[in-house]
Amino acid sequence: MHDQPIEHLQEKVFAGNLLAAGAGQAAKVIDSFVSWLVAGAGGAVVFLVANLGDLAPYVSVESVRRAGILFVVAASLTVIEKYLASLVSGATETYARAGSLGRQLAADEVEVDFSVVLREVEAATLPPMRWFVSRSFAKVRKGDLAAAARNYARCAQIQGLLALLVVVLVLVAAGIIVNGVGGG
Repeated sequence: MHDQPIEHLQEKVFAGNLLAAGAGQAAKVIDSFVSWLVAGAGGAVVFLVANLGDLAPYVSVESVRRAGILFVVAASLTVIEKYLASLVSGATETYARAGSLGRQLAADEVEVDFSVVLREVEAATLPPMRWFVSRSFAKVRKGDLAAAARNYARCAQIQGLLALLVVVLVLVAAGIIVNGVGGG
């Protein structure tokens, strides 16, 4: 796999563990926040739409329609956010478990050909994730042991940006409804 001794091996392993732990925790917190936000906003939109006939004298139907469209966009982005959350959470849990298993194998003095391990994991991964896994494993083969964890951290950051966009859309939708009050 990597024939040369890896410079700063312990530091790279430590950095990978820090990145993976941070990304995993961030993914869970962000996903939880977005879940309750979208559920609450969705409930409000459903209430407005279900009672539109009774509320039409008080709330502009056009404002409810515009807010509903923004909510559908926010909900669609939430699907992507949840996909990233599941990838990051699963990958970081696996990263931690693999570290424990690796330490146990080393303590038991079991020889492991990691090129076979990486090849097997890569073969089990479907496109488009296989492309990311292949690139990450190529870096690992060259001695960059924190490569996968950096990708988890990047995915968690993208998830956070999606969550921020969802928050903005939900707040703008709420503002549109508030602006439409009295404009029935």
